[in-house]
Amino acid sequence: MELNQNIELFEAYTDGSMSGDRLKKFEARLAYDSEFKASYEIYLSVEKGIKQHFRNEVKSKLEEIDGHLDSLSTVKKGRSKTLYLWSSSVAAAIVISVFLFNHFSTISNQDLALSYWKSDPGLPVKMSSKGKYDDAMNAYKLKNWEVATKELTKLKTDTAYYYLGLVSFQRHEFAAAIQQFEKIENNSHYYESAQFRLGLTFLSLNKKDDSKIYFEALSEHSGKYRKSSNEILDQINSK
Repeated sequence: MELNQNIELFEAYTDGSMSGDRLKKFEARLAYDSEFKASYEIYLSVEKGIKQHFRNEVKSKLEEIDGHLDSLSTVKKGRSKTLYLWSSSVAAAIVISVFLFNHFSTISNQDLALSYWKSDPGLPVKMSSKGKYDDAMNAYKLKNWEVATKELTKLKTDTAYYYLGLVSFQRHEFAAAIQQFEKIENNSHYYESAQFRLGLTFLSLNKKDDSKIYFEALSEHSGKYRKSSNEILDQINSK
């Protein structure tokens, strides 16, 4: 496997910086090249393990610092210079630990969003007569995002906006996804789902405060996203 040679590609795909033809070729290769796909899955496993390792390291370091701070009261005045130097090192350790903790907490927001982002099977395609969404849905089901976008853009409906939002998210074009979901008005069948997807999209961008606006609103109503919204809020607020 050529795992090491593809790390930059994998990083670009997972952090959302890959787009256009490059993204299309990457996803096509994942579909037809089993060895490439296996390398990518190994990369994801290793990346997840590294994140967890650093979370544990930061937690351990903070506990160590906390113990040292508790012991300050027992240090004699004659050791003030040593205490000063030691306190400075502790302060530096705290800054580094907080930075690492915030960094990995930010990454986990993306993981949290993806864990609640459920795939949509798309609208059924008619067999007897051709419907206006059939071309778009055929492309959508085949994950041909370029054609799906082209066909859906022709249709100025809430259904089209919703699926354009889904396609944009899949293409890691998060700003475009937000723009499409925001077009859906509150009297639409897709409104509640679009609001939930908006929350997840903002969370994927690590805009926690923006995402909370949507989840808090959904948690106050007895809709199908109330439970999930409350679960997400609990996890966001616990960080």
